[in-house]
Amino acid sequence: MDADLVEDGRLCIPLYHGTSSLFECAIRAHGLGALNPLDLYDAYSFFRGVFALCEQAFESDAEWQSCKFVPKRIANQESYSDSSNFQHGHTYLTPSRSSAVGYALTNRFGSEFLSQAFRMYCLLQERAAELLEVSSLVKHPIVSVFGVEHVPILVTAQNVPMSSIASEGGGSPEKTIEELRQFRKILNAPGVTMNFSFRLKRTILPDSCSIERLDRRVERNPYDW
Repeated sequence: MDADLVEDGRLCIPLYHGTSSLFECAIRAHGLGALNPLDLYDAYSFFRGVFALCEQAFESDAEWQSCKFVPKRIANQESYSDSSNFQHGHTYLTPSRSSAVGYALTNRFGSEFLSQAFRMYCLLQERAAELLEVSSLVKHPIVSVFGVEHVPILVTAQNVPMSSIASEGGGSPEKTIEELRQFRKILNAPGVTMNFSFRLKRTILPDSCSIERLDRRVERNPYDW
């Protein structure tokens, strides 16, 4: 392994995690990856529930049929490869600050899972309110989260042990390191985003990471077309 990337079993480059201030207190208190907020809010059952209602309500809707493939894969928690992964609940980190910032700014709750759930919930509210109202989903604890004020945050982890990370799909991180080596010089060049991610296997303690709140007026979102 290249000495400028790994030394003494630790990464020599920082890893970034873009998320939301909804989870800031938990990260400061317990560390990054210590708690799974999707478990805490029973988010998986909620997601499957709103997806099933959308399937029922918009069965003949061409727009829903054309765009449901992402929430369907999330509902099934599918993973095809390191670059096509729809499994949530794990913590993912990237060596590209721009990519992490873009994720935090793009996903309303700092979580693709929660953001997709919110979009489906709003769609049902707008177009199938009666069906939603008679379901138990309106009383689900995650609905209260949708109204909480929050801001995007960026978590930066230094000197992450190789033993604490896997590839995005859960395999060995060495292939990702090998691919990353080829782009080392331009990794955090202005305007450059990189689709490299690692899955966190062990908690990063609070004193090994820093948190900054992102200013939407200052930060550029590379995913905002």
